[in-house]
Amino acid sequence: MLLLSKMKKFLLINLLLTAYFTDYFPSWNLSTRALPVYTIIQDHTLYFDSYVTQTGDYALIKGHYYCEKAPLSTLITLIPTVIINLLIPLDSLGYSKSLNMIRAIGSTFCGTLPFLIILLLLANYLKQYVPEKRAYLLAMMLGYGSNTYIYSGGLWGHLLAAVFILGAYIQIKQKKKFMLAGLYAGLAVSAEYPMILFLGIISTMLVFPERRYRQCLQFILGSLPVLLLLGLYHYFITGSPFRPLYLYAAGEFTIMGQMLGMHLPSIKILAQLFAGPFRGLIWYTPILIYIIYLIARYRIFSRKFLLKDYLSPAIFVFPLYFSCYHFWWGGCCHGPRHLVPLVTLILYASIPLCLKWGKIKYLIMFSSVGILLNWVTKSVYYIYNDRFKFPFTQFIFPSFFSGLVDAPTIFSDLNISKYLLIYAWPVLFILAIVNYWDFSGKLRKSKG
Repeated sequence: MLLLSKMKKFLLINLLLTAYFTDYFPSWNLSTRALPVYTIIQDHTLYFDSYVTQTGDYALIKGHYYCEKAPLSTLITLIPTVIINLLIPLDSLGYSKSLNMIRAIGSTFCGTLPFLIILLLLANYLKQYVPEKRAYLLAMMLGYGSNTYIYSGGLWGHLLAAVFILGAYIQIKQKKKFMLAGLYAGLAVSAEYPMILFLGIISTMLVFPERRYRQCLQFILGSLPVLLLLGLYHYFITGSPFRPLYLYAAGEFTIMGQMLGMHLPSIKILAQLFAGPFRGLIWYTPILIYIIYLIARYRIFSRKFLLKDYLSPAIFVFPLYFSCYHFWWGGCCHGPRHLVPLVTLILYASIPLCLKWGKIKYLIMFSSVGILLNWVTKSVYYIYNDRFKFPFTQFIFPSFFSGLVDAPTIFSDLNISKYLLIYAWPVLFILAIVNYWDFSGKLRKSKG
């Protein structure tokens, strides 16, 4: 009972911190996922022809405008919106307020809740190595210090994909439940199409290095129901189960219909995704610098790890894939959003590494830098023009220190100073960390 109460307390604290910056601003990516929810309820159609001016992110198919994204985020947003519509009809709110409400609902169910689940999974794994209170503290440091947190208050598909991919990884590595892992992997694909790579990586590794044919079949069978439903969705709109809607992207994104939106791999883009100031992983998740240092110092990338751990090929395959992607930088956003699922996997899988070979004080130090940068970014709003090739120095820091902190929060509609609202978040976060801090002595690794 005591354990349950501690977990509930952890979830409530982080529900407030995560939902604090709830995004309902009218940006293209969020609007294109929200518009079908509105038209399904109001017009009983999947297309949004009458409202297409609200977004430049769409597919043009047979004369109609559709959301070209993977459909899971829209479906998850639709379910609670239908229920709320029974209580508060969208007609009574008007179009603008209705869309804001839908974006806020989507941000909660596709951003806030998946991030909470990720924090909980991190904490549960950490409990195997450190006392419970410290597990909660370190889970918060890792989660909020990564680029994953940036998308926790928005209607995107990346955190949904991340939580399902992490679930699949846990089911395979720890639970040995391959059919359930396949189901999670299929759901990840329905959230973000590139997650099909993870499904392929797992299937290949089960067959070739391990020769676990029965487990591979279970994994594939687990994914089939979701993939079949996804194929039916494609068939209903495009006429082919194998032609996703993004192949019909129009406007600025017509190139996505050519060669699946791909080109030859680029070493320059790979370098940008790893260390470039525009979209480099290490700039947006500083704890990765410490993880890389530990790997290099203790030579942890052994041949056995490369052949046996399902994460190892993903570390190479996902960046390589996105180095071939025409819109590898992700448009108007913060950091390498396409790599959010990969970052989540790395954070989880590196927990034994950090606690066995590293020092907790350095883990906290590097994570603190990420938390500070993420708070500043959230304060000025994380969706900004992609013309800034050095976002921190060209936009984020200048905007923050000029007082341009206009990001929406859950309290924005109240008559409270925006500066008070912005600076309240780090105060709340520090209070939460103090609650889990061990004042009895040094940060020990061992339990007891």
